[in-house]
Amino acid sequence: MKEALSFNLTEIIPWIYVLRPKTLLASFPPIFIAGSYSFFKRGEFEYLTIGLSLTVLLLFHLAVNVINDAIDFKKGGDTSLRLGPLRMTASGLLDSKVVLQAGILLIALAIIFSFPLILKGGWVVGFSVFIAALATYAYTGGPYPLAYIGLGELFVLLFFGFLATMLPFFIIEKTINLDIFLASFQTGLLSVSIIMVNNLRDIEEDSLTGKKTLAVRLGKNLYRSLLGVCLFLPFLLNSYWLSKPLMLGPIFSFIAFPMACFILMGVYTNKPSQIYNKYLALAALSNFLFGFGLSIGFILEK
Repeated sequence: MKEALSFNLTEIIPWIYVLRPKTLLASFPPIFIAGSYSFFKRGEFEYLTIGLSLTVLLLFHLAVNVINDAIDFKKGGDTSLRLGPLRMTASGLLDSKVVLQAGILLIALAIIFSFPLILKGGWVVGFSVFIAALATYAYTGGPYPLAYIGLGELFVLLFFGFLATMLPFFIIEKTINLDIFLASFQTGLLSVSIIMVNNLRDIEEDSLTGKKTLAVRLGKNLYRSLLGVCLFLPFLLNSYWLSKPLMLGPIFSFIAFPMACFILMGVYTNKPSQIYNKYLALAALSNFLFGFGLSIGFILEK
């Protein structure tokens, strides 16, 4: 019995690492914000739409992680210089072809779960899901992978900011307004800060392997400054909600501000090293708490 259990765990644990469950925090804030602001507007919560939207986003997010693990290995992006968590294909624990197939399967599942949303939201939703599916693969796959040509940050802003927030809201309300656009920009910037900490950590390895991330293109100093913008601009934009006036969202979301300060101080005072993994986790938590705080504010303001 113990041998069987040990065998099963040995098989399962590498797949857990491939899925990178810790990164999934980034999928929750845009859905929280879309659902809570819709509740603020209409006084009722669309549980099915929000639940399906979160499921689809999580599946796409998992697909990005899995495909990234497989293709980074093929492209030689993961080396012995790696400072981040161990990659399963690069370490030889999983076959890259099998991992890539799993990523494609996750994309297919995301599309299947999106069918009810497409039926409710129409062609705009269908087209958005199609683009999301292509972008999920193109992040590290294809002839011009976004992560390898300095467009990873733009991908995250569009995918985990604007699209992930505005699309569920559009499905429910059949419209888009300035409020939801701004909220999607706020959570999108904080999502971008996550990948920016990641790229700062890996800047030396990426420059050696020919991975032209935005960090490699801009250099450490300018890229750190851009990270500061992504960390603090969402809090400055809270002044918009205060002018509405919607007071509670900005107040509750401010809980994430000390983390943003700590992250920026950390990347300025420490050279890229494994300590950046701590800043990466804090960036994900900061994004989650900001989105959660803003969402609770919308609900309580109703």
